[in-house]
Amino acid sequence: MQCKNCNNHIPVETIQICPNCGKKEFIATTSKPPKRKFKQKKTSSMLQKARQNLANPKQIDADKCFVPLNIQTNGKESLRYPVSMPYANIIQRITASFIDYLLFVIIFVLSLQTIHIDLFILLIAFFCYQVFMESSSYQATIGKKILKIYVYDDNGKRLTLLRAITRNIFKKISLIFPPLLLIVIFAKRYKSLHDLIAKTSVLYIPE
Repeated sequence: MQCKNCNNHIPVETIQICPNCGKKEFIATTSKPPKRKFKQKKTSSMLQKARQNLANPKQIDADKCFVPLNIQTNGKESLRYPVSMPYANIIQRITASFIDYLLFVIIFVLSLQTIHIDLFILLIAFFCYQVFMESSSYQATIGKKILKIYVYDDNGKRLTLLRAITRNIFKKISLIFPPLLLIVIFAKRYKSLHDLIAKTSVLYIPE
């Protein structure tokens, strides 16, 4: 219903006086009142990039991988959008491994001077450390975390415990037979033997 005098829209049909001008003459209307326009909230650049990647998947570089990331919007809710991230290169992976094994050597030397833990027990503990860290929400060991590289499966998801165990078993086999480590030089996306077998990828994700 609409006021004939001031054209004010009256949402309640039983009203007898226009609250705007005080007149009593009305005309019936069938159209709905205009909707209020709200300002669209600005989205983060990461969220915009993710939506562009979803809209144009063919434009993604072959050396990049879709990985789900938590994107904070308005500081309240967390959305998961696939974002293209580059694969970690050889130097990043070697440096991360060097940091991890350096920590292992330091702990081993300290253990010899204090509680005298057997080397075999330390190796088992180091293996469990790698497995649980890569399958946890961190998705990286301390060395990888410092280099900002993270382990995902080939579907862009977090590693299961079984996949992390498989990956690290074949990683130790590669260390026993060093020529197997050269696969990373020739393989696409810098994948080592343990990555190819466990179907995992190591991605560089700068924070």
